[in-house]
Amino acid sequence: MIKFFRKIRQKLLKENRVTRYLVYALGEIVLVVIGILIALSINTWNENRKDRAMEANYLKGISENLEGNISELEALILDEDIQSPKVKEFANRAGYIKALTLAKRRDRIKLLTASRVLKEEIQNYLSHPNL
Repeated sequence: MIKFFRKIRQKLLKENRVTRYLVYALGEIVLVVIGILIALSINTWNENRKDRAMEANYLKGISENLEGNISELEALILDEDIQSPKVKEFANRAGYIKALTLAKRRDRIKLLTASRVLKEEIQNYLSHPNL
């Protein structure tokens, strides 16, 4: 194919047909630009496909993580329901009720901080703005 175009170009130059040569050159430039645009479109499509796959991976991980957290929290709630009256009674007798309340607050803050960090980390990969 390249030999074909080279022969056309040389033939036009030998015959001193400058205007036809310029039209030919312009056509060749347009074909190259179209090829580049097609390649860029394919590349963009491929990158979007990879991003969606990564997004699906993140969402799957988040879902699994949340299920694990729910199980842990249910176990902690059950444990706290069982031990809470005993702990409160002991804390009241020993005067540690404020320390116990502060410890619970710290645990909640750690959980919320971890959730915020995860949200900020994956926010760039999510395609839906409300997620």
